[in-house]
Amino acid sequence: MVRHLKLITFHVPEKMLEQIKVMLDLRLYPNRSELIRVALRDMLKREGMWGHTRTVEFPKGTPLDEIQHKRPFRRPLDEIDNEVEQHGKDRSE
Repeated sequence: MVRHLKLITFHVPEKMLEQIKVMLDLRLYPNRSELIRVALRDMLKREGMWGHTRTVEFPKGTPLDEIQHKRPFRRPLDEIDNEVEQHGKDRSE
């Protein structure tokens, strides 16, 4: 099977990159690219988008608040990182 792969470039938090390195050191994945492909595939499956070639479309004129209600946006990663750090500080006090 021939796979046509496209190159994408993106930024990740340093903590996430450290966790990726640990997984690679444990030889859970052969390389970063494969680890990220598996993670993206699993996310697409979880979101019900695996195998779909079209994007989700809302009727023309649908208000943004209605779209957000139907499919809430994910929280920003920085917000989650701050929450995790705060939780760690709370436990150590």
